[in-house]
Amino acid sequence: MTLALVEQMLVCQDCGQGFPFSVAEQAFYAERGFRHPVRCPDCRMLRRAERHAEVIRSHESAAAVGWQEGLGNYGGTPGPSSPRGRRSARTNASRFSYPVVCSGCNRDTEVPFPPRAGRPVYCRECFDARRGR
Repeated sequence: MTLALVEQMLVCQDCGQGFPFSVAEQAFYAERGFRHPVRCPDCRMLRRAERHAEVIRSHESAAAVGWQEGLGNYGGTPGPSSPRGRRSARTNASRFSYPVVCSGCNRDTEVPFPPRAGRPVYCRECFDARRGR
């Protein structure tokens, strides 16, 4: 059973203005399994621009920390750069390391992944020993 689509008028949840939801748009949304839009095209564009600006600001502030600490494009001694962890001293400065306590020897160490509650995390030496290296 196919439903006949007709143009609808929707009300934007941000600005309260009505906007048309055309048959072509309805088919597009239905084909991809999207819900109907709750914002008019202008408010959607504004919201998208705001999100994009937030991402740019966060990248700029992370880059500023790297430059202030002398990382530049050449690596160097990393410092705290985000709440998620520290920048790694590897050549790829976009990788993060996370401070943890080794589950094997109780030493402070860093790992390249966010630790999960209830899962053991090992320093390089304990990890290699457990793998038989």
